[in-house]
Amino acid sequence: MNPPASPAAFVAALQRQDRVGVRQNAAGMLDAGARLAGQWKAVAQVMLNDGEYELARRAADALARQVPGPGSEFERAATYARSGRPQVADEILQALPETVPDRLNHHYTRATLRMNLGDLPAARSHFQQALTLDPTSGEAWLGLAMAGGLDAEWSEKLLAAKQTANGPPTMSAAALQTALGRVHEKQGDHAEAFARYAASGAVLESLRPYDRAADLAEARRNLSIETLGTPAAGDARGPIFVTGLPRSGTTLVEQILASHDLVSGGGELELLPQVARLVGGPGVDAIARYSGPETPAGFYSRLAAERFGNGRLVDKSLSTSRYVAQAAAMFPQARFVWLRRDMHDCAWSAFRSFFLTGVSWSQSLEGLGAHFAMEDALFEHWRGLLGDRLLVTEFTELVEDSAAMIAAIAAHCGLDLQDAMLAPHKTERAVITNSAAQVREPINKRGLGSSAPYHEMLAPVFEAYDRARAQLD
Repeated sequence: MNPPASPAAFVAALQRQDRVGVRQNAAGMLDAGARLAGQWKAVAQVMLNDGEYELARRAADALARQVPGPGSEFERAATYARSGRPQVADEILQALPETVPDRLNHHYTRATLRMNLGDLPAARSHFQQALTLDPTSGEAWLGLAMAGGLDAEWSEKLLAAKQTANGPPTMSAAALQTALGRVHEKQGDHAEAFARYAASGAVLESLRPYDRAADLAEARRNLSIETLGTPAAGDARGPIFVTGLPRSGTTLVEQILASHDLVSGGGELELLPQVARLVGGPGVDAIARYSGPETPAGFYSRLAAERFGNGRLVDKSLSTSRYVAQAAAMFPQARFVWLRRDMHDCAWSAFRSFFLTGVSWSQSLEGLGAHFAMEDALFEHWRGLLGDRLLVTEFTELVEDSAAMIAAIAAHCGLDLQDAMLAPHKTERAVITNSAAQVREPINKRGLGSSAPYHEMLAPVFEAYDRARAQLD
């Protein structure tokens, strides 16, 4: 019999990295109505880190009950936002004074939530209010740019603030450089746009350097896998794993699939790494050895169901290429959709994007080339092992012949083709990626050839790609 749940037992489980014990103690304390007061904030944070979003929200609710006040309500809103409930988070913030936690952060947070929910006019308004309070906020400038709010007036205001980007290397300075790049790109000044994006990447590289050796080691581990389990014939149940390089069209395909009435878009769930943490490693052998109270597949499915219910789920996590064997072992009936895009266009789109986490390889041209080479090698490897469980989807074909490609995607995933899938921009749902604004637009060809003015500048990407492929082949 397990000892009673308590803060001490929770901390002890955390110290010994016992995820099951951490969860059991958190749930036990919540069920018992433990009086932890402000300590519930730390419990919520741990649960967020472990992907236990339902428990995180319950802990945030307990904090708000036991320490009533606007500060606790803001923490509750932040927890709901981070756990995939932006609508609830926005409703909580609406009820708070704009001075909580302060006017700048209040409007910036509201802006981000409204953009995730597809309300671009409201997002632009809140970003503008944030910038009125602090014209040097790089994050707010970048948010306004992503929400389509850099008209002539606001572009001039941004250019007037550009000297701020030359200060100490901070995330805000990097975001401001990216926003400046957007202005120069829009004005047709390609050299200056490229220079600003490169400056943003250099700042980010100084703050969170790309570990190429670790990336390469992980790619080689996956390339050494020789077999996958055999799926049940003709069955396409289970999660739908949509993968490919960032900016290759994965969010568009997720939006298409989530337009089906039996499918939820899970976004960048990153549940497969959580499974690896649970079982003690990313390999299939770790899954086979694991003997906890939940099977690894049951753990994944429970966390997914707590967020999205029990229907079909799209998992478009950035890390999927490194966990294909694990996914196939847990869900031998699952389907995979792998997006491919012109390398110039994909490299340029990634280089000009500002990723908060997980994409440090995009901060330099050399990093882009090295990572692209690894991902191409993994794509070829998994295509050979997955067989007809994998559908390769070219971005160009998807936007040029969308009806045919959408029908093929639906059939591959065992779904009937519904009219809503052919007009995915009309589907209302939260989108929490760099493509949040783009998926609200009808499918279009604007992204094709977007890299044309930058081909010569992107040459180091291809040189690094060739060197990295030589290491892998």
